[in-house]
Amino acid sequence: MRFWLLSFVLALYFTSGLSAKVKTAEECAKYDFKDMLDNCCKTNPGNLFERAELTGCGYKSAANMRIMKSYVLNKADSGNYTFSVSAKKGKLQMDSGRFCFAECVFRNFSWINSDDTLNYDMIKTNLTTKLKGMTSWLTLFESVHSTCQTCAEATDNKTVTAKNYRTCLTFPAVYMQCINSKFITGCPSMKTGSVCSTKFANFKKCDYFSATCT
Repeated sequence: MRFWLLSFVLALYFTSGLSAKVKTAEECAKYDFKDMLDNCCKTNPGNLFERAELTGCGYKSAANMRIMKSYVLNKADSGNYTFSVSAKKGKLQMDSGRFCFAECVFRNFSWINSDDTLNYDMIKTNLTTKLKGMTSWLTLFESVHSTCQTCAEATDNKTVTAKNYRTCLTFPAVYMQCINSKFITGCPSMKTGSVCSTKFANFKKCDYFSATCT
């Protein structure tokens, strides 16, 4: 009797835990954080990438472009996408096409070395130039660059196979999503009001990098 009761309790515990995780992922997938810097931060770093710099990769999808310019992983974490990257402290799920798009942009900027590693020194130099004159954002970027480098390198899956059987690197997308995440959490001056307070609270709950890259 005691053994049966213990088994029941353990089963209930693990099932409840799994349900809670699924519920959180589904809940987070409903939120839209892509415009948080524009809507809830009194200043923003502007577009690190102009549209012309992104369309050169041959992808016209706005969803693909957002991987470089805004935070979108909460929607990917719903589990409805085709690939998951297992990191040391968590799991990141995203449509494989976005990985390929991010890699294409990085190659256009010569941010990928001949051995398919990322040239983080060049990335830092180029993004520092783009943030020139924006002291608060430049300081923030310089403080999180190495953290996001470490986070990108920590992914167990270095590549993903897209639907067209092309193999794409995961590092570029993970790095840029980490930077976008840190820009939101590090906003120098967040707007007041219940709407933005609620959005920021939801973001902290759903942000992949708050739990994996600190």
